[in-house]
Amino acid sequence: MKDKESQAGWGFWLGWVAASTVGMFIGFFMIFLIYGLLEALLGSAVTDDLFEIEWLLGLVMGIMLGIVVGILQWLVLQGRVSRVGWWILASAAAGYGISLAFFIGIEESLSFGLFLRFTGVAALGGAVMGTLQWLVLRGKVSRAGWWVLASTVGWALGMAVSRAIPWRGDTELLALVVAAAVMGVVTGGALDWLLRQPVPEA
Repeated sequence: MKDKESQAGWGFWLGWVAASTVGMFIGFFMIFLIYGLLEALLGSAVTDDLFEIEWLLGLVMGIMLGIVVGILQWLVLQGRVSRVGWWILASAAAGYGISLAFFIGIEESLSFGLFLRFTGVAALGGAVMGTLQWLVLRGKVSRAGWWVLASTVGWALGMAVSRAIPWRGDTELLALVVAAAVMGVVTGGALDWLLRQPVPEA
């Protein structure tokens, strides 16, 4: 029995890491593709002006990114958590902080102060995302509150580790995939542990 449970745990964890990583890649690839299309249609000057509206762009990117990552994570969670469809909505609603951290991360020179801001915004985005996703987990697993901490640490650590890769035009996507993989490792392990502790039946 323990071997089967261990294999199921590893399978879930690997699936979660893959879903998080691929979701981030697809989400940001779509964003870069849209940017390229806008640049071709409107010209680089107009597109650069649009991208200077950081809060608006971050909101649009965050929703798109949250939906893509949320859908792939939802596929992994199906059959393990009831009413898991809300997971997609929670992820979409909380993606703003993650995308905003991306804009901070593409600064050409990253000072220590800017690094702290970058990591802090990623942590805040992870905390908001974890809180909204906690609403889905609450009542289904014991100690669901730990998920907020796991999401906060996962996103902050993932974004921080990704800074080891120079954020240039040809490496930004790779850096974001690394961030998602680290986030998936942390949150996948936490979620697997939480799912092994269902709320006792009354």
